[in-house]
Amino acid sequence: MEQFSNQTLTSPQINLQQIPKASNNGKMFPVILQISIFAFTISLVWFSFVYYPKIIDKFSKVGIPQPRIPSKAVNFGEFPVETDQFRIVYEQKSDTYYAFIEGDNINEFKENKNASNLALKNALSIESVCSLKVIYAPVVKLDISQDLKNPEKCR
Repeated sequence: MEQFSNQTLTSPQINLQQIPKASNNGKMFPVILQISIFAFTISLVWFSFVYYPKIIDKFSKVGIPQPRIPSKAVNFGEFPVETDQFRIVYEQKSDTYYAFIEGDNINEFKENKNASNLALKNALSIESVCSLKVIYAPVVKLDISQDLKNPEKCR
């Protein structure tokens, strides 16, 4: 029983002389690592101090292209209010709002006109557009009656 316990307590010995010596590949690794670090450093400096400032100058003169505002995310409070269904412009001299309404037929025109009314109310934080001078104009050529050219329920 004692022999068994002595065998389990001893750990295997590692002979360091049996490890193979480093070859030429081992000497090449630090050189490749240093070259890689140097190349990445040069790239970083070039992008930081040459490429990036040129791009910033280009877009400061031209401007970054802005996507058209989708109809669900309208920036209210600023004019013109623009969506796919309508565009509302304010002319300060005449104190008039011009609403250019999209729509291929009368029903689409009505729906988009109602949406523009709601957008105008939200933009100005008012309950009714009756007190405003609003001119509704179809973008496509439609035969619009006079009651459609006026705001709703403002007769």
